[in-house]
Amino acid sequence: MTHSYMGDTNIENGGAWYELPDSDNWQQDYCQALSVTDCTNLIDDVQSDSLWLIESGSIYMPWGDKNAANILNTIGATLLDNGNIDDNGTILTAGTKEHWLCFAYACLAYHGIERDYVGGEHWISDDPDCKVSDSDRFEVDIIERGTLADNIAANWGLAVV
Repeated sequence: MTHSYMGDTNIENGGAWYELPDSDNWQQDYCQALSVTDCTNLIDDVQSDSLWLIESGSIYMPWGDKNAANILNTIGATLLDNGNIDDNGTILTAGTKEHWLCFAYACLAYHGIERDYVGGEHWISDDPDCKVSDSDRFEVDIIERGTLADNIAANWGLAVV
């Protein structure tokens, strides 16, 4: 099983790993993914200088859907008439790994991850003073400062490359 990372070089700013197909059949309906979102300033009832949502699950990838062009527009990319993708000036040839990753990234941006039933959502902070006003809403795991990438590597076997 091979994963490919797309995102910021500092995972604390967000990114995602996509599980690559084992064959050259890039046009599959779903892919498995793990996404990290920096939620530090996005949730009102959390007092912290760091908060990340880690989601694992699948991303629906409707290749033949008439909506594929709209999905790609979410990230500023364009579906060309020949099936290639114009990713902000870079042409990605249909049927390649790069084409597949671009579409997976667009699908994640467009409709997110369908979380795994068990363990599909993890809230993590490296702020020991992190407080959630409504503690029934979700629980935050506190990790050592500056160890988010190490935590992901240890728990999910993934590294930012």
